[in-house]
Amino acid sequence: MLPVMSQNRDKHAGRIGRTVRAELTRRGRSVSSLQPVLGIERSALNARTRGEVCFDYAELVLIATDLGMPVARLIESAEADEQVAA
Repeated sequence: MLPVMSQNRDKHAGRIGRTVRAELTRRGRSVSSLQPVLGIERSALNARTRGEVCFDYAELVLIATDLGMPVARLIESAEADEQVAA
């Protein structure tokens, strides 16, 4: 069994990843459109949007800026999705 901290991090990574994918979809964009924004390999980007790896804060700032929204709104959307699911 994973420690609680690890489980929470994994849940958070999944929520953020789903939120990023949803925001991109709402704008008619693909996940790969973030590659030049973040400067990371496609496999690394996919791992983040699937919730396998956490986005770091700097990456979230870049994503939010690219999407034209405050980073806080991106994070709040992810938290709201969790509350709806609970």
